Amino acid sequence: MKIMTLILTIALVLNAFPKVHAQDKIAKATEVFEKVELLVMNGQKVKKLPARLKLEEKSLVVESRDSSDAVKRFDYDVVKSAEYSYSSHPRWKAGLGVGGGGAVLGAALMAGAGSYGAAYTGFFMLLFAPGAGWRLGKSKSRRHWLVIKTSDDHIVLRLDKNDYKYLLAAIETRTGVKVEDIGEKK
Repeated sequence: MKIMTLILTIALVLNAFPKVHAQDKIAKATEVFEKVELLVMNGQKVKKLPARLKLEEKSLVVESRDSSDAVKRFDYDVVKSAEYSYSSHPRWKAGLGVGGGGAVLGAALMAGAGSYGAAYTGFFMLLFAPGAGWRLGKSKSRRHWLVIKTSDDHIVLRLDKNDYKYLLAAIETRTGVKVEDIGEKK
């Protein structure tokens, strides 16, 4: 009886090892989400850039769909938070942050300007950043939004309605950060 127990135990251990190893390989495979839009500031306007989100082994990469150039890259271990919303805008506070931050930066550039160009840039940032922030905060249609933040950077993504649930689960799995639902409910 002891020999049979030993044989069964060894068989179970040997049978389980390839499955654990296979799961490790699956978790490290690159996942690609093609239908994503990246919101970027372009002067005083918010521009929607057609993008793809690649979840690689150690980092997430946002690429332009047009040129396949990497626009942003974050290692998973530097991601501090992730916020999801289904709403008319990605987050109204984000719009205020863009406007207020641009205004503060513009004022700082003007105050410490060592050249005419820096003062000129500061003046236009001070003048137009609040309007750009207001436009970001007032976008109209209800969409799926994801904001991923690190300690010194962030990205705002508009997600596709057909695969946003898979993307959110993949982000949580890869980063180890819980995606907070902060938007309006359906």
